[in-house]
Amino acid sequence: MGGVHLLMSFVGSVGTLMVNIGLEEMIKSAFRGVAKMLTGKKFHENCRSLLMVTEELVRDILEQVDCHTDVMVLLEERASRSRTVKLCLDNLVTPTFIIMLFVRAEFKLSVNSQKDVSLMAEELQKDIITHKEEMPQRIRADNEDRAKLQARINIAIDPLDPHGHPVGVVNIATGRIATDNVKFHHEM
Repeated sequence: MGGVHLLMSFVGSVGTLMVNIGLEEMIKSAFRGVAKMLTGKKFHENCRSLLMVTEELVRDILEQVDCHTDVMVLLEERASRSRTVKLCLDNLVTPTFIIMLFVRAEFKLSVNSQKDVSLMAEELQKDIITHKEEMPQRIRADNEDRAKLQARINIAIDPLDPHGHPVGVVNIATGRIATDNVKFHHEM
């Protein structure tokens, strides 16, 4: 199995683990084809949506800390006080960080294994290497999607803020206590 297939499977596991928690409703506010995305299909869009959702959820935390280690310490502390935070940390935030590391490693491996270095040098000299993620249209679309996600997050229960969370796992979109089919460790 190649890296893309591994990533598709991993992304699908995030969708499975986060079922009935409100992730689908969040993603639907900015993206189409969410049902397929959460099964691991459409992995490019899925990775992009998971990254954006995670970025928006941890935005306030990032403003409070200085480094990645501090982010995880703060999130772990919050997770010790709420099953909802623990579920989101273990099944959304941490997997999204892993996806980001995997994609970065795959990209570096791909660049390092290129045979035609002269072609790359020519493109660098022409200054035409621009990834589609850096194009003005993509930046504008990402900003619009982030705004939609942020608007949805603002009317939802903050899954990473334990204040006001009930004892059980809460659906962050509806506010209802999650059903029994939510995949969660009961060790808390």
